[in-house]
Amino acid sequence: MKDGIYISDKENSSELYELIGLTAPINYDKCSLALTKLGSNAQITRHTHHKSEEIYVFISGSATMKINDSEFEVSEGSTIMIHANDIHEMHTGVDEMVEFYAITIPPYKLDDFIVV
Repeated sequence: MKDGIYISDKENSSELYELIGLTAPINYDKCSLALTKLGSNAQITRHTHHKSEEIYVFISGSATMKINDSEFEVSEGSTIMIHANDIHEMHTGVDEMVEFYAITIPPYKLDDFIVV
């Protein structure tokens, strides 16, 4: 996976690979599509995006998601919308993992991932 944004966090058992977007194998400037995998007992840090909105489409596993003040479970078949400036995070349990597609509009940029 030499082209595109690929982020692997072995300590957190997670990886993200951008399939479509500004630096992806399929270059596109309107949106991006990334495949994200989160292993057991792992988390995506509480963060926001000032410029982009995201749609997550869950294809396997389960996790707990928090957007602003709302916490809920997601699993295969779930779809969620995250608006610009929403504060969000996700974590899996000891025996859980989750895999999902993230559609980002406008395309994902590393400088728009703001930890809060």
